[in-house]
Amino acid sequence: MNMELTTIEHQRGKKRKREVENWLRNVRRKKTSVEQLEEEVNESNCLTQLRLGRLVEKNIQEVAELVEQGRFPEGLSIHLDQSRGAELLTSPLVGQNAQRSLQQMWNCLIDVGTSSVGVYGMGGVGKTEIVTHIHNLTLDNARSFDYVYWVSVGTAKEARIDLFGEEDEMRRAARLFKFLKRRRIFLLILDDVWEAFSLEKVGIPLNFGGKLIITTRLLKVCRGLDCQQLFKIDPLSMEESWDPFTKKLKSQRVIALELERVMRFVAKDVVVCL
Repeated sequence: MNMELTTIEHQRGKKRKREVENWLRNVRRKKTSVEQLEEEVNESNCLTQLRLGRLVEKNIQEVAELVEQGRFPEGLSIHLDQSRGAELLTSPLVGQNAQRSLQQMWNCLIDVGTSSVGVYGMGGVGKTEIVTHIHNLTLDNARSFDYVYWVSVGTAKEARIDLFGEEDEMRRAARLFKFLKRRRIFLLILDDVWEAFSLEKVGIPLNFGGKLIITTRLLKVCRGLDCQQLFKIDPLSMEESWDPFTKKLKSQRVIALELERVMRFVAKDVVVCL
């Protein structure tokens, strides 16, 4: 195993699985514990040998369990390009709210105490754009998640693809649960969710290290999915919408004051569509 791990460390595009790192950490701890116990045994007298004998027996059992856990039949490493997906196309975020929300969402995702994040707001305010930046951040931070998945729920609904329907629900959920549980440290992004559903029935395991982000127009969907952290994305202010609007026009001419007043009035509504 040591030779294989050394090879992985020198191969680009590969990294150790998170469960392998955890196992190695447990092995190091147990090694230290056994060495300390060995010193105690060597320095013990008849009165303490009985107590130490029980500790030795316990350590032997724990070492045997570690050996069994260290088999890893599916390999010690993952291919980053296959597990984490490709970078998604993005545009620069506009507005202080968007920048602040991006940073706060990322902080939530790397917090071990948070497993689900709900992003809500009216259509066209930039929910998907912000979460797209989150997706790409995970690719830049190789140790954040082993696997990243993006599902456009709204698109599937329009195409009449039944992601969470009744047909073979238990079988489908069991397959998805098994698939995601084996990956453990994953991020699942569900974009454009229109109604709440049971994560358990669908087969999404968040109590094994997985995390979930959803985007939706409706706060009640976030609450129905028991999202631990909620982020409301508001429309851009008049000034925030004006700058990207004029950049999109790519006009170098001076805009008449009257025309500018009209354009500022409509910019807030149309900038998202440009």
